[in-house]
Amino acid sequence: MQRVLSEHPASEHKTVVKHDRLLGLLIPFRAFGDMKFKWSSELLNRIYEAPEPEIISHKLRPQDKFLVLASDGLWELMHRQTMHRLLQERKSRALSALEDENSATHLMRHALGSDGSGSIEHKRISKMLSLPQDLARMYRDDITIIVIHFNHLST
Repeated sequence: MQRVLSEHPASEHKTVVKHDRLLGLLIPFRAFGDMKFKWSSELLNRIYEAPEPEIISHKLRPQDKFLVLASDGLWELMHRQTMHRLLQERKSRALSALEDENSATHLMRHALGSDGSGSIEHKRISKMLSLPQDLARMYRDDITIIVIHFNHLST
Protein backbone atom coordinates (compact mmCIF):
# COMPACT_ATOMS: atom_id res chain seq x y z
CA MET A 1 0.00 0.00 0.00
CA GLN A 2 2.83 2.36 0.90
CA ARG A 3 4.61 1.59 -2.37
CA VAL A 4 1.51 2.33 -4.44
CA LEU A 5 0.80 5.55 -2.62
CA SER A 6 4.43 6.66 -2.91
CA GLU A 7 4.32 6.23 -6.69
CA HIS A 8 1.23 8.43 -7.13
CA PRO A 9 0.81 12.17 -6.58
CA ALA A 10 -0.56 13.19 -3.20
CA SER A 11 -3.67 14.51 -4.94
CA GLU A 12 -4.57 10.90 -5.92
CA HIS A 13 -4.09 9.30 -2.49
CA LYS A 14 -7.83 9.28 -1.79
CA THR A 15 -8.71 7.76 -5.18
CA VAL A 16 -5.87 5.42 -6.15
CA VAL A 17 -7.08 2.67 -3.80
CA LYS A 18 -10.82 2.18 -3.39
CA HIS A 19 -12.37 -0.72 -1.48
CA ASP A 20 -8.88 -2.28 -1.05
CA ARG A 21 -8.45 -2.44 -4.84
CA LEU A 22 -6.18 -0.49 -7.17
CA LEU A 23 -8.44 2.13 -8.78
CA GLY A 24 -11.32 0.17 -7.29
CA LEU A 25 -10.75 -2.67 -9.80
CA LEU A 26 -7.65 -4.75 -9.27
CA ILE A 27 -6.58 -6.98 -6.39
CA PRO A 28 -3.95 -8.18 -5.79
CA PHE A 29 -1.88 -5.27 -7.04
CA ARG A 30 0.73 -7.45 -8.80
CA ALA A 31 -1.41 -9.72 -10.95
CA PHE A 32 -1.10 -10.98 -14.52
CA GLY A 33 -3.12 -8.84 -16.87
CA ASP A 34 -2.63 -5.60 -14.96
CA MET A 35 -0.71 -3.90 -17.77
CA LYS A 36 -3.54 -1.47 -18.50
CA PHE A 37 -2.85 0.07 -15.09
CA LYS A 38 0.93 0.28 -15.55
CA TRP A 39 1.51 1.21 -19.19
CA SER A 40 0.69 4.45 -21.00
CA SER A 41 -2.32 4.53 -23.33
CA GLU A 42 0.08 5.23 -26.24
CA LEU A 43 2.03 2.04 -25.54
CA LEU A 44 -1.15 0.01 -25.07
CA ASN A 45 -2.48 1.24 -28.42
CA ARG A 46 0.74 0.19 -30.16
CA ILE A 47 0.58 -3.26 -28.57
CA TYR A 48 -3.06 -3.82 -29.44
CA GLU A 49 -2.36 -2.79 -33.05
CA ALA A 50 0.39 -5.42 -33.29
CA PRO A 51 0.09 -8.09 -36.00
CA GLU A 52 -1.55 -11.42 -35.37
CA PRO A 53 0.62 -14.02 -33.62
CA GLU A 54 2.45 -16.49 -35.79
CA ILE A 55 0.92 -19.94 -35.50
CA ILE A 56 2.78 -22.98 -36.75
CA SER A 57 1.27 -26.44 -36.97
CA HIS A 58 3.23 -29.66 -37.11
CA LYS A 59 1.82 -33.12 -37.65
CA LEU A 60 3.42 -35.46 -35.13
CA ARG A 61 5.65 -38.18 -36.57
CA PRO A 62 7.03 -41.33 -34.91
CA GLN A 63 10.47 -39.70 -34.58
CA ASP A 64 9.00 -36.77 -32.57
CA LYS A 65 9.85 -37.61 -28.97
CA PHE A 66 9.17 -34.41 -27.03
CA LEU A 67 8.10 -30.77 -27.17
CA VAL A 68 9.81 -28.15 -25.03
CA LEU A 69 7.96 -24.91 -24.34
CA ALA A 70 10.25 -22.52 -22.52
CA SER A 71 10.69 -18.84 -21.87
CA ASP A 72 13.68 -16.96 -23.22
CA GLY A 73 15.41 -17.36 -19.85
CA LEU A 74 16.21 -20.98 -20.71
CA TRP A 75 17.37 -20.23 -24.24
CA GLU A 76 19.72 -17.50 -22.98
CA LEU A 77 21.54 -20.15 -20.93
CA MET A 78 21.19 -23.24 -23.10
CA HIS A 79 21.42 -23.93 -26.83
CA ARG A 80 18.62 -26.02 -28.32
CA GLN A 81 21.10 -28.72 -29.35
CA THR A 82 22.24 -29.02 -25.73
CA MET A 83 18.62 -29.30 -24.60
CA HIS A 84 17.99 -32.01 -27.19
CA ARG A 85 21.12 -33.95 -26.16
CA LEU A 86 20.21 -33.75 -22.45
CA LEU A 87 16.69 -35.05 -23.01
CA GLN A 88 17.89 -37.83 -25.36
CA GLU A 89 20.59 -38.94 -22.90
CA ARG A 90 18.17 -38.82 -20.00
CA LYS A 91 15.62 -40.95 -21.87
CA SER A 92 18.17 -43.54 -23.01
CA ARG A 93 19.48 -44.46 -19.56
CA ALA A 94 17.98 -45.44 -16.25
CA LEU A 95 17.80 -42.67 -13.68
CA SER A 96 20.07 -42.89 -10.68
CA ALA A 97 18.90 -41.78 -7.25
CA LEU A 98 20.62 -38.39 -7.74
CA GLU A 99 19.01 -37.52 -11.06
CA ASP A 100 15.84 -35.56 -11.69
CA GLU A 101 12.67 -37.50 -12.44
CA ASN A 102 11.17 -34.42 -14.08
CA SER A 103 12.57 -33.39 -17.50
CA ALA A 104 11.91 -29.68 -16.94
CA THR A 105 13.78 -29.80 -13.62
CA HIS A 106 16.62 -31.63 -15.37
CA LEU A 107 16.89 -28.86 -17.98
CA MET A 108 16.67 -26.15 -15.31
CA ARG A 109 19.42 -27.76 -13.25
CA HIS A 110 21.71 -27.93 -16.28
CA ALA A 111 20.88 -24.38 -17.39
CA LEU A 112 21.66 -22.89 -13.99
CA GLY A 113 24.46 -25.19 -12.88
CA SER A 114 26.44 -26.19 -15.95
CA ASP A 115 30.16 -25.52 -15.79
CA GLY A 116 30.39 -25.43 -19.59
CA SER A 117 31.75 -28.96 -19.92
CA GLY A 118 28.44 -30.70 -19.25
CA SER A 119 29.03 -31.23 -15.53
CA ILE A 120 26.75 -29.63 -12.97
CA GLU A 121 28.16 -27.55 -10.15
CA HIS A 122 25.68 -27.76 -7.28
CA LYS A 123 27.21 -24.70 -5.60
CA ARG A 124 26.54 -22.70 -8.77
CA ILE A 125 22.88 -23.77 -8.79
CA SER A 126 22.55 -22.84 -5.13
CA LYS A 127 24.09 -19.42 -5.74
CA MET A 128 21.92 -18.75 -8.81
CA LEU A 129 18.74 -19.66 -6.93
CA SER A 130 19.58 -17.78 -3.75
CA LEU A 131 20.43 -14.42 -5.31
CA PRO A 132 18.49 -11.56 -3.75
CA GLN A 133 15.60 -10.48 -5.96
CA ASP A 134 17.18 -7.11 -6.76
CA LEU A 135 20.35 -8.84 -8.06
CA ALA A 136 18.80 -11.90 -9.71
CA ARG A 137 17.83 -10.01 -12.89
CA MET A 138 21.48 -9.07 -13.42
CA TYR A 139 22.53 -12.74 -13.57
CA ARG A 140 19.55 -14.63 -14.97
CA ASP A 141 16.16 -14.08 -16.53
CA ASP A 142 12.98 -15.75 -15.32
CA ILE A 143 12.85 -19.33 -16.57
CA THR A 144 9.72 -21.32 -17.31
CA ILE A 145 9.94 -24.81 -18.82
CA ILE A 146 7.30 -27.32 -19.90
CA VAL A 147 8.39 -30.64 -21.44
CA ILE A 148 5.81 -32.82 -23.14
CA HIS A 149 6.97 -36.36 -23.98
CA PHE A 150 5.45 -38.19 -26.94
CA ASN A 151 5.37 -41.98 -27.26
CA HIS A 152 6.36 -42.15 -23.59
CA LEU A 153 4.59 -45.45 -22.96
CA SER A 154 5.93 -47.14 -26.08
CA THR A 155 9.62 -46.64 -25.19
